[in-house]
Amino acid sequence: MELVIHGLLKRVDPYNVFYFSCDELVDHAGLGEVLDSYLRSAKARGLGVCYIFLNEVTFVSDWWRALKQRVDNVSLTQAVVTAAGSSSIEIAKRRETFLGRRG
Repeated sequence: MELVIHGLLKRVDPYNVFYFSCDELVDHAGLGEVLDSYLRSAKARGLGVCYIFLNEVTFVSDWWRALKQRVDNVSLTQAVVTAAGSSSIEIAKRRETFLGRRG
């Protein structure tokens, strides 16, 4: 993830790249607040495509709900989201939640 971010920073405005470690978040509501805060800031700055990196997302209870809600309400149409975590099985299980959806 860090190598991808490093590469992006060479070609896009740093404000278009958002990294957040989810270690201390408890639930999807907290993750939703973090995402909404960044997306509001990005919109206010008039940023184009944003790159959002969520590390250790599997620590967050029902993390996928925060992403799904924002995909469904088109908040993430100008965003590329990368979610990573220690439990790759948990992430793989939730992949089906996003079938047919584009953000």
